[in-house]
Amino acid sequence: MPESPCHIPALAGVRPGRLGKEDGAPGVTLRALPEGLVVLALGRSDRKAVLAATVSVGLAKCSVSDAGFEQWLIAGDMPASPVVLASLAQALAGKVYVSDQSHGRVRIALSGPRSMNVLAKGCGIDFASFTVGTGAMTLYGHLGCHVFRAEETVFHLTVLRSFALALWDELVEAGREFGVEARAL
Repeated sequence: MPESPCHIPALAGVRPGRLGKEDGAPGVTLRALPEGLVVLALGRSDRKAVLAATVSVGLAKCSVSDAGFEQWLIAGDMPASPVVLASLAQALAGKVYVSDQSHGRVRIALSGPRSMNVLAKGCGIDFASFTVGTGAMTLYGHLGCHVFRAEETVFHLTVLRSFALALWDELVEAGREFGVEARAL
């Protein structure tokens, strides 16, 4: 019997370590997040209702953020099991459609005191008014991605799987002047 295929994370090949400015603490840390749950919720509802549904099905640790008009991105580190996805779809039935994006999207965490400087080099978002818990679809350079502000100096970027390495490289290059601590899986 043939062996089942082995999942290889999209960022498995990135080299960890210190890049750019060597002296002092790094200005940013770049970390590949676990390839867990990524769901796009679309429909005539509001963020509060989508958030309540995620909590009701045991996804309280997931982030829920705007991803466009009447669209929300639900993301977390846990695996996207069919049972959880079905429960979420049932909790939102009649109001919101749920589309599993888990196998096609990759999340990257950018953190540190210079994280906004790195993001500002490639995004057109006004990060001064981009509060914790806020998310938006945008471009970083030429790459479409979703940016979510998880904490004051922590941002999660979600990108199509095939563009994950390109986004990683763009963030490393933008952060070199501040010093980058890269952490692979």
